Amino acid sequence: MKSYAALLALVGAVMFGIPITVRAQTCPLPTNAPAQVPGSRGVYYISSACTKSPIVSPAVYFSYFESFAKIRTTTLANLEIIPNDSLGFLPWG
Repeated sequence: MKSYAALLALVGAVMFGIPITVRAQTCPLPTNAPAQVPGSRGVYYISSACTKSPIVSPAVYFSYFESFAKIRTTTLANLEIIPNDSLGFLPWG
C-alpha cells in the first residue's frame, strides 16, 4: 500500500508539473580514492559513481596515485556495500 501511495504521488507531481527532489545516496567511502580492508592484500578504487574496481597491479595503482599513502582503510562491511564496477577492474590511468 505504501509503494502504491508513492506511485500515485509521483504520477500526480508529473501531471501537475510539481518539481520532484531526489535525495542522492551517499557513498560510505571517499570517492576517486583507493580503499583497503586491514590485513587484506586487495586494494580497490572507489569511483565517483560509488562503484569499486580491484587494482590488479602496483603499476596500475601508480598510474593513478603517487604513493601508497593515499589508500584509505575501511571495514569489510563498508566495502561490501559498494557495488562492483561493470568493467570488473581498474584500467591504466
